[in-house]
Amino acid sequence: ITDENARPRLKIDCELSPDEVNLELAEDLEQLGPFGFGNPRPVVLLPRVSAVGRKKVGRGHLKMGIRRADRSTLDVIGFDLGDRADLDFPRGSVDVVGNVAINEWNGRRTAQLQLADYREAQL
Repeated sequence: ITDENARPRLKIDCELSPDEVNLELAEDLEQLGPFGFGNPRPVVLLPRVSAVGRKKVGRGHLKMGIRRADRSTLDVIGFDLGDRADLDFPRGSVDVVGNVAINEWNGRRTAQLQLADYREAQL
């Protein structure tokens, strides 16, 4: 076993821009459920994005936004990734991978990305 093939890999189903992640898409993807063993949630890649407002929240989660073309932000939550918020976060553009989900809070429904992993953007 080499270092290269010992590393876990993520299977990415599609590539999206932050502008394409919205409540309609999240609701459409929910129709593919129920999710679990044998039917995992679709995994999306958002390449070369700008992360803003990165912070540790709750019991060790990473919360941030991803800048959209209209200057609004897409909410991102990385469960149990809070310790990585400052340690190894890239300074420039970032490639992020996760699941499009619906966030329901105070009677409001919005799309969010549930972060699986990230890295410095690759060209």
